[in-house]
Amino acid sequence: MTRQALLSALLSGFLLGLTTLGHGQVYHLHWAIFFGFVPLWASWLKTKKAKAVFLSGWVCQITFTLIAFHWLAHTIHEYAHVGWPLALLVLLLFCALANLQFPLAGLVWHMLFRHKNLSVTWQILALALVTATFQRLLTAVFHWNFGYAWLYMGWPGVQVAEWVGFRWLCTFSICLNGLLLLAWLNRKNKKWKTYASFALAAFLLVNGMGWWRLRSLPPPDALARVLLVQPNIGNREKEKLEKDQTFREVALARYYRLTDEALRQPVTSLDFVLWPENAFPGIIGERELKFGLGPSLRKYLSSRKIPLVTGSYGIDEEFKITNALFALTKEGVWSSPPYHKRILLPFGEFVPGAEIFPFLKNWFPDVREFGRGGSLRILEIGGIRLGPQICYEGLFDSVSRDLANAGTQIIVNVTNDSWYGSWQEPWQHFYITMAKAIETRRPLLRGTNTGVSGVALADGTITRISPVATEWFGLEEIPYRRNPEPTFFMGWGFWFDWIFIGLGLLLVLIRKNLFPVANRL
Repeated sequence: MTRQALLSALLSGFLLGLTTLGHGQVYHLHWAIFFGFVPLWASWLKTKKAKAVFLSGWVCQITFTLIAFHWLAHTIHEYAHVGWPLALLVLLLFCALANLQFPLAGLVWHMLFRHKNLSVTWQILALALVTATFQRLLTAVFHWNFGYAWLYMGWPGVQVAEWVGFRWLCTFSICLNGLLLLAWLNRKNKKWKTYASFALAAFLLVNGMGWWRLRSLPPPDALARVLLVQPNIGNREKEKLEKDQTFREVALARYYRLTDEALRQPVTSLDFVLWPENAFPGIIGERELKFGLGPSLRKYLSSRKIPLVTGSYGIDEEFKITNALFALTKEGVWSSPPYHKRILLPFGEFVPGAEIFPFLKNWFPDVREFGRGGSLRILEIGGIRLGPQICYEGLFDSVSRDLANAGTQIIVNVTNDSWYGSWQEPWQHFYITMAKAIETRRPLLRGTNTGVSGVALADGTITRISPVATEWFGLEEIPYRRNPEPTFFMGWGFWFDWIFIGLGLLLVLIRKNLFPVANRL
């Protein structure tokens, strides 16, 4: 790998990494999603050896991952109680192995499409599509894609996610890199104007379609009044809750205090209060809340006459402890059976592979084994159908699609991001989760322990963003539709990205003369 290739790889990794930085951060550069790959790809066009392509892609990957997911070192330090040297070593190992889509895409492209039968234009088209393919296939545990940068920037083009999802916006952004690379390569002749014009026209078309869709959305016909409570209970306090019964009462009293402060505000009757993941510091195993701290909570709700949606620990049919979400009436009893989390966090809520190799549990003694929820469930409270998500589940568009298809009116996500620091991961997690409001056209409420809490309306407008690492509450009026129509993405749109990539690659293969009959036609 030459010095120029190394610098190009570092520059691309740096630019692409900046696109993942969160709301309000000084050095964010989200619009680099349209040209971040250009330096790397330009160097690949000059590289003859597959090994050099792979190595430069690997350098780009490491740089990108270090910027995008550096918070992993903080998480390991906080959660596993290891020193910073070991935490940083694990982070570097993660950077070396995660996001291999960058070097693998380059390697596959070099072997299949770096071919004399293809013009540079078609080679770059193939490179963009192969990169998009590997971006779909090989994502890290944290399911980030470049499409979410559109939501950060607030461009009207995000509205097309109702039809094709944010994954297609990621593919579209990668393809614009190809057009801008072609414009750069032809900068000394008039062709650069053609490629730049194509890129600008495509960008304007997507944003124009999004603007039109935003103006044509059906108006809401109902209103939910909700109180979000963020208690800011830190990591050491969370650990203390596991062992100290007295401190559980102290933590619960903090929720009571913040909720009471909000209720003293001039507000009409609430449809429900939202507390975050594992907010109730105990197990709720029965409908009437008879045991432990249950009677205290039941007394509190009945005296204030407020319904509550709260995270807590539950018990499944196999008598395993679960991470659960409960909807409680103003009398302090279940308004519907609880939801048990179905997609568990690896090394946080289960040890991967321990079902086959039980000895792995001995390697990770601090990881609790939670029961896994078996089926989708809608929570009903005061006539409102809530679609429950717990933390990690908000990253998966399939979860939100299933909830919306089951009749959800409002999606509710409860989260605890205290283990990840306050600078970057909470913002990434927030925007990935909020994107599902556009894909399903359902408002989305997000209640967290330490931030970021907030509200996204069905049109994608984020009406509330809480501070991070701060006690906070927010009173919100949320317009929604009683009978929301399904979006195209909920039915078939999640296939569109694959169809788009597949048809593009098919055209390249035909151009390469791999299908002689079709080519003659």
